[in-house]
Amino acid sequence: MQSPEGIRAFVCGLKAKLESLLGGAPAPADVRSVVRVAHAIAKVTLSRRIQSEPLVKFHGLDYNDLAYDCIADLFSRDDRGRYVALATYFTAFEFSSLTDEDVFFHIQRLVLRNVKQGVYRLYHQMDPQLGKILRNIKLSVQTLGLFREFDRLGDSCLAPVSVDTLEHLPLMKTEELTYALLNTASGNEFVPELLSKTHRILCEQAERSRIVTLISLALAIRAFHEQKSVPRLVEQSDGTDDVAIDSREAIRIACGELRARAEARYVRRGKVSPAMMETYFDVIEQGLHQRFVDHDGAEFQISETFLKLSPGISLVEYRKSHRSRLEYLARLTTKRVVQILRNGRYVEGSILPGIDIPGISAKWHAV
Repeated sequence: MQSPEGIRAFVCGLKAKLESLLGGAPAPADVRSVVRVAHAIAKVTLSRRIQSEPLVKFHGLDYNDLAYDCIADLFSRDDRGRYVALATYFTAFEFSSLTDEDVFFHIQRLVLRNVKQGVYRLYHQMDPQLGKILRNIKLSVQTLGLFREFDRLGDSCLAPVSVDTLEHLPLMKTEELTYALLNTASGNEFVPELLSKTHRILCEQAERSRIVTLISLALAIRAFHEQKSVPRLVEQSDGTDDVAIDSREAIRIACGELRARAEARYVRRGKVSPAMMETYFDVIEQGLHQRFVDHDGAEFQISETFLKLSPGISLVEYRKSHRSRLEYLARLTTKRVVQILRNGRYVEGSILPGIDIPGISAKWHAV
């Protein structure tokens, strides 16, 4: 850490240099000085953040380049040569009353915000799968209400609500969280369910802090999906097994079976329209294809997909009239796909033992 004397030397004259930029006709030396200050702040911030480590470790970037990428938007100019982001921010203050230290504080604040946004933008660009998991974690946090999100030492973190966070203890490592999920979850869960299981994992232990960084959780969920995913079955080496099937065929078979049984219960009795049943299985098939064919099921959201396919239905109506039934049918169909893939072949009439749709008196029997 720099000494107070070093910090004073670092910010000396910063106000005048920034004022030159805001004036619209800055000297090149002033631009370089302000950029150097912003870059130094960004580089130190990135080097201390857990969430930036994978970008350096797995994607070959260095903190120097990352810092420039994160602050680039701050120094973008419009067609009149104005530094729009800086000018817009500082119009909220009486610039003449600010000191060099005040200007440094505000630039630091701007840089910290841009670093946070820049890191997540880079994940979406360079590692789309992880970026989608991060997005779905954030959406699930808002929907479930089990965690609160906050910044801790520059990192975006989650902590279970209404419990002691054990902040004095070391954080759970990504590998530890992955191991805990592998021992707790079956492999059929999407992000919201895994977030619920993570809540339980954190609350039921007292050897580690109950705070988890957002990026560590995302990496753990991705590792969990990779290790738990059902591999697509390949043909037998001799090429003679004509009943071996792949994921697409398993999905087609499972959806056909479950849809026939669901229609018998709901459509023929007037509880669900044929068009709505069609929508249910359109949603289910999309999720299954993303999980078993594209191996990217971590991003799939049943509610979002249903609402896109049913523009006349509100979120409130979905939760009241469709959510339980659709999610139950999706779980049954997913289990059936897993069963078919694990067997490696289709056995006509086989179904998971003990499975029933609420309200159906006769259970769906196993072979």
